[in-house]
Amino acid sequence: MSNIINVTETEKSASSLVELMNVNDGVIISDVETITGESTDILTLAFSSKILGFGNCNLVVTDSIDDDTKKSIKQLTIGTLTT
Repeated sequence: MSNIINVTETEKSASSLVELMNVNDGVIISDVETITGESTDILTLAFSSKILGFGNCNLVVTDSIDDDTKKSIKQLTIGTLTT
């Protein structure tokens, strides 16, 4: 039996979602409007097959990133990207 959870908060930290991803078979984040965190955690979420609903989220990156990383992250969502 798979363990899939649905996150209902509208704002969530990337690190907390990574923690949920590591202990569950799937994490539905369709209700999450904004994810805040370091670029490495955000990229981990984006490329994980366990995270469902990432492409619509607004992203707030809290660490310094170069222009190439910024472009890469922006291509992963139709939401806004704040750095």
